Amino acid sequence: MIGSVPFTLKMWDAVEPGWRSPARSSEAVNLIGARRARRERPTSTKTLALIAGWVLLVWAASVVRAEAPAGPRSGAQIPSWLIPAEVDALSAKAEFRNPEGGVVGRAELVEAPYGVMIAVEVSELPPGRHGFHIHEAGRCDPPDFGSAGGHFNPRGKRHGLMTVDGPHVGDLPNLVAGPDGTVRAEFYLTHATLGAGSNSLFHPNGTALVIHADPDDGRTDRSGHAGPRIACAVIGFR
Repeated sequence: MIGSVPFTLKMWDAVEPGWRSPARSSEAVNLIGARRARRERPTSTKTLALIAGWVLLVWAASVVRAEAPAGPRSGAQIPSWLIPAEVDALSAKAEFRNPEGGVVGRAELVEAPYGVMIAVEVSELPPGRHGFHIHEAGRCDPPDFGSAGGHFNPRGKRHGLMTVDGPHVGDLPNLVAGPDGTVRAEFYLTHATLGAGSNSLFHPNGTALVIHADPDDGRTDRSGHAGPRIACAVIGFR
């Protein structure tokens, strides 16, 4: 009761059939509408849940961005397909010749972040593993290719990808020729560049790619017991 006027609070769940609103006594309450109103209340709860989920997703994305590294680290193995074809990057090429002077393959080199991508395709090799290096002189005089000099080593390191005090800048993983004597491989050479600098493959004497008869053991100075040189390619600009 409010003052001297009786007052009764009617909730949706307390609506009784036939009850009429005092404010609109000529209109009966629609019980179906009341049930719809009760069913529509959870919709607002779903909406709040969706909004909360969206806010959480935005927050999580911002955390990931904040913790992500600023860029690739030096020496990261960057696949060649990450280098856009439209980028006007420095590039070079090389043509492999055997001790008889015949052309047996080619290589393409492209400047990339923190190093140089090298794609190689060679045929007429003995099946199996072969030492593969960049040598310090851009000469490939047959039959022994001794004119290519030693490994490209401007940093004065020891030989071998498995050596603590290495490797040479010119040290590369072994090539593996199939039963038909062909090999297709792609490498990422860190610490090298096709541009200017002490580690440039285009230093005054030039450089050459050399394939050896035997596998490189990755440790032994100065060439990993890789054996005789059986193919050589002078690196030159396109």
